[in-house]
Amino acid sequence: MSNKIVLILGLVGVVLALALSAGCTGTDVTPTTPSGPSELTLTDGFGRTVTVPSPPESVVCSGSGCLRYLVYLGGQDLVVGVDSIEKKDQEIEGRPYTLAYGSQFKNLPLIGEFRGKDDPEKILGIGPEVVFKTGSTGTAYGTSAAEADTLQSKTGIPVVA
Repeated sequence: MSNKIVLILGLVGVVLALALSAGCTGTDVTPTTPSGPSELTLTDGFGRTVTVPSPPESVVCSGSGCLRYLVYLGGQDLVVGVDSIEKKDQEIEGRPYTLAYGSQFKNLPLIGEFRGKDDPEKILGIGPEVVFKTGSTGTAYGTSAAEADTLQSKTGIPVVA
């Protein structure tokens, strides 16, 4: 009986030793980081294919609600320029993100006028990696695929609309 116990304990010990050493290969694997910036190709709301740096380090937002959406996604620290509405002292109605980040945005360079009236030269001077553009289609301050294409061709900066 004691021989059986010794044999079982010996087998359990061997199985444990094998299980504990199964992941040990003895090779040190160092993860490699890709050289240079990586890119992401996406389809925007107008069905346009746009290639952007991934992750982007600097962006501007143009159009009604664009900056709000970016703040809700936690991207406020990427913003390097704003439109004229962010520079004005007025009520925050419809813009609750300004409670937390209004003073940060007021100090950024101007990219154009409110509701998507972008100034390509100002955007070029700031040099964001990506321009995000929103607006209600079919309205006076709406945006379109053609408008996004025009801004992208004038600046050479990817425009996601």
